[in-house]
Parts: sequence; structure tokens; C-alpha cells
Amino acid sequence: MESKNIPTMDQLEQKLLFWEKWLFASFGIAVIMLAQAFLKAYENQLLVNVLFSVQEKYPVFDQHYAELSTGLISPARILFWLFLELLTLTPAVILSFHSTWRKVRLANRYDLIFGYLLAGWIMLLSLGAQDPVNASNGYNVFALVFLFTIGLGYWLTRRKKDKAEEVFP
Repeated sequence: MESKNIPTMDQLEQKLLFWEKWLFASFGIAVIMLAQAFLKAYENQLLVNVLFSVQEKYPVFDQHYAELSTGLISPARILFWLFLELLTLTPAVILSFHSTWRKVRLANRYDLIFGYLLAGWIMLLSLGAQDPVNASNGYNVFALVFLFTIGLGYWLTRRKKDKAEEVFP
């Protein structure tokens, strides 16, 4: 007697449609975060230029400039980014390693997994794009290695075998 809690293959295939819709939402979130990061970088540059030009004309306490970094870095945005990054990468982990989803053929969930990883990379890119001048070298290396790993992993697992099958009469 089968348990009612264990989904059948047809139910899992139907749930893949939900994961596909969530992938489109994740890409939308990632692109919006990236666009907002570019706008924030431009806004930060304008703010810094204005404040430094004002400092030259009027002497102001250095304490105000020490507090400037809080406005430029925006800690709430980083927490929001972390939440969205986890929300984007969690489906890739679930579709890859969860025992229920491993019953579904890899070919059916393969593009979804790499799609979520690519959306996660776009979100990672948005973190550094908000302050590109002060992005550390470690961040830059991590972002490039993450992209290279995604691309290489996709290419290695997706390439077709060049050997022709031997047909015996």
C-alpha cells in the first residue's frame, strides 16, 4: 500500500511548472536588483561629489563624514539582498539534491537548476554593482569564479557524446 504523502511522477512533473514560474520571478527580481544597484551607484557618486564640494567651501565636522558610509553602503539593502539570494538559490539546491526530486529525470530539471544558479549570479553581481569602486578583489574573484563554474558545469554536463553508436547487423 502506497502512502498518500509520496508524490507520483505525474504530480512531480506538474510541480516542475511551478518551479519554472518561480524561475521567471527570480530572474525578474535579479534584473530589478541589478538595475537598482546601478541607480544606487550613480546616486552615491552624485552624493559624494556634492558633499566633498560642500566640505571645501564650509568646514564641517569629520564625524558627519564618518557616518556617510552608513548611507552609502545601506545595510538594510544588503540584508534584503541576502534574503533574496537565499530565496533564489534554495530551489536550485532542492531540485538538485532533495530525494523526492531526484526521482525525476535530470534532463527535466536540468535547465531549471542552472537557471536558478544564473539568477543567483545576477543577484551577486547586483551586490557589487551598487558600490563598484569599493568592491574588494575577493568579491570580484568570487563573482568571476561563480560564473565560470556555472558555465563550465553546464557545458560539461550538457555536451553530447561525439562517439557514434555502433550498429551491428
